[in-house]
Amino acid sequence: MGTKTRAVIAGAGAALAALYGLSVVLIGNKCVDFALVPGKDGKTGRMRKPDRIGGDLANGSVDASVASLVEANREAMLAKRDAWLSSVKVERVRIKAAGESYDLAGFVYPAKKPTLRWAMLVHGYTNTHADMEYLAAYYADRGYNVLAPDLRAHGESGGDLIGMGWPDRIDLVHWADHLIGRFGEEVSIALHGISMGAAAVCMASGETLPFQVKAVVSDCAFTDLSSMLAGQVKKLYGLPRHPVVDDARIMLKARGGYDIKRASALDQVKKSSTPTLFIHGLSDGFIPASMARELFEACAAPEKRLLIVAGAGHALSAQTDPDLYFDTVFGFLDSKMGEA
Repeated sequence: MGTKTRAVIAGAGAALAALYGLSVVLIGNKCVDFALVPGKDGKTGRMRKPDRIGGDLANGSVDASVASLVEANREAMLAKRDAWLSSVKVERVRIKAAGESYDLAGFVYPAKKPTLRWAMLVHGYTNTHADMEYLAAYYADRGYNVLAPDLRAHGESGGDLIGMGWPDRIDLVHWADHLIGRFGEEVSIALHGISMGAAAVCMASGETLPFQVKAVVSDCAFTDLSSMLAGQVKKLYGLPRHPVVDDARIMLKARGGYDIKRASALDQVKKSSTPTLFIHGLSDGFIPASMARELFEACAAPEKRLLIVAGAGHALSAQTDPDLYFDTVFGFLDSKMGEA
């Protein structure tokens, strides 16, 4: 092979490498900006009306046979929430984000009577603590105090990148430590998350949790971020995992975020020793119910339960069958939370 030929081949290789590098930067940054950077143009849903509790009726994730029932139940839940909020004094508290310089905001809703029981309610993607207040009203009825944090890059918390549960898992451990440090070692804490918040509580369950965390409730969690993103990229845009998700992984790591492939609720529940209730809607068009079954089967906790709600879309199990949902949740929790 002549010198000129080798030079041509080397030049072509360098050009291809440069082209690949450019595609990684362009595609990866675009994906990260679209999915994980808080926006104000409505594209990530951050401009939703605050009274729109639960899942998205527009994404095909609600069964038509229960749509009217879901709306009626939503209205009843909003009324219940508003009546409760009118009688409770909410306290805003702050802690440092794990490993970061910025603060996270949390909101404390005290029970009417003194109690050692706490529910930590963890919101979903592009939501805030306010989206969990309808759920908090039910916990209040059962005599729980409530802490509802704003996750990183949501609501009043700091942060430039949405954590999708992975860095948030350590923040949840710190929130539990905050409750214990402030209200005493006798407290009992339940973690209850929805969607991304459910993934966060599952991920937290694989960490060394304080013994005061007695139970986890995971409502429509995804198994791992890589699989979830790949499924959504294919569903929404007809694009393959590579290069889209892989490029996003590279750029997210480069921008000081986290590794998408490490963000696995499935791997974390394999290490869990905390009793866990998994809930999922059978008609979930965003995160398939099969992921809840995978999480349930993989979970190493000594006690676990799986509830699949017929007809329920994404984050809509409570709104589809409130009696079944809350009877199951509190039936699971009450034996584990100790005396009020």
